[in-house]
Amino acid sequence: MGERDALMEVLRWGFIQMPAALYYYAADLELDAEDLGLLGLVFFGYTNRSKPLLHKGIEIRQITQCYPSLSKNKLAWRISKWARIGLVEIDESTLGREFPARRIFLDPLWQKLEELVARDHPELYTRDYGSEMARLQQELEQRNRKIQELESLLEEEKRKQLPASYSGQGNGFKKVADFIAQKPGNL
Repeated sequence: MGERDALMEVLRWGFIQMPAALYYYAADLELDAEDLGLLGLVFFGYTNRSKPLLHKGIEIRQITQCYPSLSKNKLAWRISKWARIGLVEIDESTLGREFPARRIFLDPLWQKLEELVARDHPELYTRDYGSEMARLQQELEQRNRKIQELESLLEEEKRKQLPASYSGQGNGFKKVADFIAQKPGNL
């Protein structure tokens, strides 16, 4: 029994902490198998090379230290793809630096995963965010009522102004109409 526990501990140390939801939602996140493998490498570098409580994000240098045979071009292409689809964020203060010194953040990936889980499992968020959602819904309804009231007031103002604008010219139209009515034949 003790050997089995030690073996389980060895296996636990060897696993990369990559959420299974990432595999499940890979198609929704536009990720292929190579993306998942490189994200596993990023997670491995994040857990083993960076100091998450001291620094936010991970430098690309830390990723390449974990897997030195990875080409910079392939990694740069994948990171730019992830940034383009909104899965990672590149620290703007490091954009002027050389490629290995740039820092990326995984926060957008976690937010997208959370949105996808909330989309597929709304009951998880009804308990936690039910009161906030009800408040936001009520606020939205109030704003819609206010918009309808303002639109109706605007229409009433337009109706009031239309007869007033034609009243001065109405006499002119009446004179022209009377003139045309008095003339026999063609004008």
